Amino acid sequence: MRFWTLSLLFCIVLAAGPVDDPRRALAAAAAAHQAGRLEEAAAGYEEIVRAYPSIAEVRSNLGAVYSALGRYDDAVAQYRAALEQKPDLPGVRLNLALAYYKSARLPQAVEELELLRSAAPENQQVLKLLADSYLGMGRYGRVIELLAPHPQLVEQNRLFTYALGTAYIRSDRLIEGQKLIDRLFRGGESAEALMLLAASQMQGHDYAGARDNLAKAVELDPNVPTIHRAYASALMATGDQAGARKQFEMELDRNPTDFEANLHMATIRKQERDMEGAETLLRKALGIRPGDLAVRYQLATVYMAQRRMEDALVELEAVIEQAPKFIEARVSLATVYYRLKRKEDGDRERLLVRELTAEKQAAQPGVQAAQEATP
Repeated sequence: MRFWTLSLLFCIVLAAGPVDDPRRALAAAAAAHQAGRLEEAAAGYEEIVRAYPSIAEVRSNLGAVYSALGRYDDAVAQYRAALEQKPDLPGVRLNLALAYYKSARLPQAVEELELLRSAAPENQQVLKLLADSYLGMGRYGRVIELLAPHPQLVEQNRLFTYALGTAYIRSDRLIEGQKLIDRLFRGGESAEALMLLAASQMQGHDYAGARDNLAKAVELDPNVPTIHRAYASALMATGDQAGARKQFEMELDRNPTDFEANLHMATIRKQERDMEGAETLLRKALGIRPGDLAVRYQLATVYMAQRRMEDALVELEAVIEQAPKFIEARVSLATVYYRLKRKEDGDRERLLVRELTAEKQAAQPGVQAAQEATP
């Protein structure tokens, strides 16, 4: 992050007006900042901002301190104020994007990063953050659009190779994904290569193979982004929920913005009857992918378990509006209507569930025949 030096800030403050007390506060704040005494630095910069609210550089430093403290909302407020005062202040827009990124507000991070990319299309840090953000949001086509035009960059950087390969595999473009798997393996067995291979195996329902390759990948390099979430997903698919829980927790410790880790850990918390913990994780996931129907449905089921029927009703009606054939959501909606003493609405939903179930069975005659043959 950009840090405005003490000498430069002195010049700015001198030009702004009287300096006696603010100058001493600035010296103390900058010294505390450089020494890592963040609470002290924040207090000093706050004093300067109160005295000189129009000095964008001080707001930028205060934003950096807030971000280092994990106070991302406060950091965002300072960075935005700095940009309002000086729209072209170096480094501030990137710091703002990072504050959004680290606080799991990926759509807002993408908005700022795209502005930066338009000004510097080859900036690798911006491209990496954008690719990570789009992957986290499930926008795999956008990752392909972003990285495919840069074959040399993808060739030289394993993280870009992995990001593009993941996007191809998640988009069912397996041949293109396989080429990138082969490219990664040409340099020898690596965590990224094994992760891509495991992603392809997961797509093909070879969960045991994916689990074994991801176990090797974690041994090779446990610090690759999303590696613990990928391993957790494979463990869940092979029935090892305790192992999956541990891996999801490790992923969230390293990367609290991972959508799937938040969603799956919320499911585990629900099963453990920790509804408050599940709700917190689901709200994080919703911040990463606003409007995601799976998250909103899970949030509704948490509200139902907490007997918050009015809140559940809001979520379920919103889900049904976007996905009218979502049978499980209609079943839950009927239950909520009955609990709210809205029998007529509940009866209507039950009828719709029967019709949709019959329609689904008619479209899958093999499934229907198997069900009828079951004793």
